[in-house]
Amino acid sequence: MFWLDEVAEEIIKANPDKKEFTVRDEKTLSGRVHVGSLRGLVLHGVVAQALRERGFTARFIYEFNDIDPMDGLPVYLDAKKFKQHMGKPLRDVPSPDASAKNLPEYFGNEFREVIDSLGLETEYTLASEKYDAGEYDPWIIKAMRSEAQIRKIYKEGSGSVKPDDWRPLQVGCENCGKIGSTKVTGWDGKMATYVCEPDMVKWAEGCGHKGKIAPFKGKGKLPWKVEWPVKWKVYNVDVEGSGKDHGAAGGSHDMGVRIAKEVFKTHVPFDIPYEFFLFGGAKMSSSKGEGAMAYEIYRILPPELIRFLMIRSRPNQPIEFDPNDETIPRLFDRYDECADHYFAKVEEVNKDFARAFYFAQI
Repeated sequence: MFWLDEVAEEIIKANPDKKEFTVRDEKTLSGRVHVGSLRGLVLHGVVAQALRERGFTARFIYEFNDIDPMDGLPVYLDAKKFKQHMGKPLRDVPSPDASAKNLPEYFGNEFREVIDSLGLETEYTLASEKYDAGEYDPWIIKAMRSEAQIRKIYKEGSGSVKPDDWRPLQVGCENCGKIGSTKVTGWDGKMATYVCEPDMVKWAEGCGHKGKIAPFKGKGKLPWKVEWPVKWKVYNVDVEGSGKDHGAAGGSHDMGVRIAKEVFKTHVPFDIPYEFFLFGGAKMSSSKGEGAMAYEIYRILPPELIRFLMIRSRPNQPIEFDPNDETIPRLFDRYDECADHYFAKVEEVNKDFARAFYFAQI
């Protein structure tokens, strides 16, 4: 059985009473999105498709994360213009040109063109929308009430020892607007005191301002390892895979599972761990501008070939892609080979090859 069909059957078996599923994935828009991000995107999109073909309702939600702090400066952005914005929420960083209202919209518009070409029936959302609507507010309160327990989970799960004054909350500085350089110093259940520290992180310089703020309606955010399990609940996620870096022992997925179960008492979605997509043997980074960009590959390969590239291998197998060698010609050859099996042009049909071709179609 083709791996996608196996996964769909496992999801159904794990949720015998469900008729509707929510499949979710996300990307932080800190730079032009590299091609490796397409693996998780396509994987989740075709899993939702496989569930729909079995008679279930399956939504595929893709979140553009526009509220994380800007913590990297891609080489193609003007350092003189953008360095001053390091540490601000991405949505507060200006667009490189007038085509978008801010930096994440600028990069998101380009990536959305790629996604739309792939025919994955995608519902888009912004991370800031949920924060601004107050949907994270009760979870911020719960996290702050459980700060000692969360510090304990960090230490036991990943070996990360947080000082006793560390709190699972980031707030925006009212003076400089940065969220990556602030440290919460106190909490009374409604208001957080903070200091915007000049040298707390290497990639942003705080202004030294001290203040007090209600961290609700988008004025504060949870750190990633605490935020992720909240997203599972806020979006009512049933299926969400995780890349190798998140899924490693002690990684953010392991931590998220513990925080979901032990702190928030919420569910954990069905996980689909998947390996890296390597470009020329190396992992890529959007925030640093390293590797091939998804839009560049989209301009080279037909969408069916992109889908085929991402789903022909099992998720636990890395994908190697190097346009400087025979990768692209071999990809076309393999696609044609699978087409022959789908259309029964060979004596003995390999059903996995046929299914790989089928799921590659728009």
